[in-house]
Amino acid sequence: MNGATARKPASASAVSSGWKLQAVSGNPCRHSTSGPLPASRQARSRPLARIQCGVNAGDIMSASICCGRPYTSGPLASRKARPMIKQRLTELVQEPEKLVDLTWPYLLQLALALAIFFIGKRLAAWLVQLVRAAMRRAHVDDTLGDFLGNVLFGLAMTVVVLSSLHQLGIDTTSAAAVLGGAALAIGLSLQQQLSSLAAGVILIIFRPFNKGDVVEIGAGIKGVIEEIKIVHTRLRSFDNREVMVPNASITANTITNYTTRGTRRIDLVISISYGADLLRAKRVLLEIAGADPRVLKAPAPTVAVKDLSPNALDLSMLSWVKTADYDAVRADQLEAIKLRFERDGIPLPSSSMEVTLKQPPASSGASA
Repeated sequence: MNGATARKPASASAVSSGWKLQAVSGNPCRHSTSGPLPASRQARSRPLARIQCGVNAGDIMSASICCGRPYTSGPLASRKARPMIKQRLTELVQEPEKLVDLTWPYLLQLALALAIFFIGKRLAAWLVQLVRAAMRRAHVDDTLGDFLGNVLFGLAMTVVVLSSLHQLGIDTTSAAAVLGGAALAIGLSLQQQLSSLAAGVILIIFRPFNKGDVVEIGAGIKGVIEEIKIVHTRLRSFDNREVMVPNASITANTITNYTTRGTRRIDLVISISYGADLLRAKRVLLEIAGADPRVLKAPAPTVAVKDLSPNALDLSMLSWVKTADYDAVRADQLEAIKLRFERDGIPLPSSSMEVTLKQPPASSGASA
């Protein structure tokens, strides 16, 4: 043969087995000119070759799949490959057992992924119910319990979804990296909202005020607490306006709670003229405080001299009342003091200015 090695003709079994035999024994691609595949690549291509290359020796579609080449490369892109593809699909339809053999592994993976998703979802809901029940037994606020339960459910569902995708053969490492990057971006863009969320957790845990309390936040926000949420707190002002205050602003300012204590002290400063009878004025003020049944007997009301101002004598009147009666009793006391002082002739000071005009002395020439 002139030094050439004679090729051994393929047997009938080799021809009938087609690319399946070639994929196991050597290069599965007839049109490949690069020689036999390396051992590592042959090992990776064998499972796919056994599944998808069990066709006749002229099936170019299966050969391209086994080589890992795209459908648009080589002879597959030509029009001559289309009849072969159509023929292969027709064979699969006519022989359902082959179609079942091809699709069964994927259907099994899909079924397992769905089972992981639904069972995991049910377990996550059950776990959240246990956590919420434990928080109720520990007398934790319902708002905080609902928030923590939702966070726990979201984390559990993230793990369930990633597990389902992994069962389908999807690389979850890249998905976890994408989720981490998205969480970082969201955290940077929502810094103020997240700070309000953390402040809401602090307010719910430590409870500096409750629903219905009269509070003053900072120096300008005063009203009745209507609702405490995880991000903001809703107040009702005394002129019936609804005020939404971010929780971060609440924790960053001074909080004055007027309702925490059951009683409050009314501090009034009454000024009288220096010409008025001091002892009589003190006696009248004590009578006014003692005549009101809403004023508490203990501690007893007191009246004392507070200051000697340039234009008046300042008296301090102190009386204790219940917190709910504070505004009404204070207004009634001021009205009663004004009417009683007018009736008893106790003068109240008034702002006045005394102007003295001096006549310049007449000149000697003018007198002559």
